[in-house]
Amino acid sequence: MKTNGITNWEQLKTQELTVGGNGSGSDTDQFPKLLNAVLGTKFKVIGPYGGGADVVKAMEAGELGGRCGWSWSSVKGTKADLLASGDLVLLMQMSGSKHPELPNVPLVMDLAKSQEERQMLNLIFARQALGRPFVGTT
Repeated sequence: MKTNGITNWEQLKTQELTVGGNGSGSDTDQFPKLLNAVLGTKFKVIGPYGGGADVVKAMEAGELGGRCGWSWSSVKGTKADLLASGDLVLLMQMSGSKHPELPNVPLVMDLAKSQEERQMLNLIFARQALGRPFVGTT
């Protein structure tokens, strides 16, 4: 897809990226807002969409630039073709620890600049045992 030119997480601090949300209490709404507050990213949440599949359809249609909060097993199982082609870009892993299959995708905990930021991120992302990469269609 590579439609909006964002290829690494640091670009998210200077360029707005529209992501799909599933409602105010959902991970897809809360995760990008937390990243905006803690890391200074510029996510713009649009929605609510009916579910994750609807967000992905909107990404593929060019309506959205990405999805913030998508399990690695689901990405591999449903969009392996886009991963293989390079059209789906993984910008960061939102978890307490790195997934062994994603050694080159930055871990959100490593992006924090202070102990306070790490604590805030850990509060939310420690429950993500297997990693949830942020996926942008850049």
